[in-house]
Amino acid sequence: MVGSAARSTATSGKPSRLTSFEAVVNDLTFSDTAWFAATEEGLFKSNDAGKSWSQMPFSSLPLPVVSVRVSGDGAEIRIVSSHGMVFSSDAGRSWKWRDLPLESYGALRLEVADAFTLLVTSPSGLYISRDDGITWAKIQSGLPASPINDVLVRPEFWVVSPEKGGLFISRDQGANWSRIENPSSATRSDNFPILEADPAANRIYAGSASESLYMIDLASPSAVAARMSAGH
Repeated sequence: MVGSAARSTATSGKPSRLTSFEAVVNDLTFSDTAWFAATEEGLFKSNDAGKSWSQMPFSSLPLPVVSVRVSGDGAEIRIVSSHGMVFSSDAGRSWKWRDLPLESYGALRLEVADAFTLLVTSPSGLYISRDDGITWAKIQSGLPASPINDVLVRPEFWVVSPEKGGLFISRDQGANWSRIENPSSATRSDNFPILEADPAANRIYAGSASESLYMIDLASPSAVAARMSAGH
């Protein structure tokens, strides 16, 4: 995603105002009243559905932001930048840096499960915090030792897509994981870089790196991935 148009001037120490921006957008999320964009030029916020943007400074250096998540009221902002995490609890007025353990090789993407439970992908796997980012533990039981392509977090389930091994689901907030079976195992792709959910239909859609789109019906006792053909 790329924005366009010109940048306006800014007063030192205050968010800079933009009509829009020319920066690669890595992630996008929404509070009840605002849009937030994680870009290669930093973190941006729009209060008018994208018509204009403010840059939100969180560091003395111009750092890229690769992931952003916010609470409904916009007070809690959590971003990933330079393989570290930066949290604000006051809508961006102040920030605190948080880090994963050294063996993680740094954070790549952050997801929020609830007010205290966070999931972060890293080059060495998936990490979880149950105290709002103060302490972290690597999820190892039931998941392959592989970088994570994508994480899908919903109240009823969590789904992760490692670079190798297929798709894995947890229905107990990460305590246990099981592999989602794929009946076409002879031509199975182990790489699903895109995940999305349809809560109304109780389904997950997974974009394969080589075999089109798969649908997982969570209403069945055992989740099975079915390849979608033209016409579905």
